Order: sequence, then structure tokens, then C-alpha cells
Amino acid sequence: MKTLLKVVAGFVGLLLVGAATLYIGWFRHPSPEEVCENVQAVARKEGGDAAAKAIDQKCVSDLQPPSHGTTVPYATRMKCMKNAKSLAEIQACERKGT
Repeated sequence: MKTLLKVVAGFVGLLLVGAATLYIGWFRHPSPEEVCENVQAVARKEGGDAAAKAIDQKCVSDLQPPSHGTTVPYATRMKCMKNAKSLAEIQACERKGT
């Protein structure tokens, strides 16, 4: 009986680790504020302060998560935009997400 309980506990533990990995790896996304900070930094680097100022609070409201449906495409797009190093990469992320 103790062996069976150990096997069941091990199985449940593996399920919990798998669920946490799935959530962190695919479903969790950076906040819109983090993404906008990166977009502004890239715009400032490539286009100067005027380009960075053009990206304001509207950026955060435009990047809010969807209210329904799957979040995987949204999370993928947000991660891509947060890690982008150029405006061309950011535009590619936006096209990929739509």
C-alpha cells in the first residue's frame, strides 16, 4: 500500500511540474508595460526621442490581452516583441500575431 501511495504521489508531482512548465513556457506573457518599454527603447535607438514619444500610453492599451479565446498566440507575440532588437523585428512580430 505504501508503494502505491508513493507511485501516486510521484505521478501527481510530475503532473504539477508539467502544468507549471506549460503555463510558464506557453501561456504566461510579459506585461504590456514591459513590451512597450522595449518598443520605446528600440524606437529611441533607431529613430530618436521623437519616435519614442510617439509610442505613449496608447501602446499599453493596444497591447492588452484578449478577453476571450486562446492566449497562446498573444503570449507568443508579446514575447517576440519584448525580445525584439529592431523595429523590423517588432513589425514582424505584429504581423505574425494577427
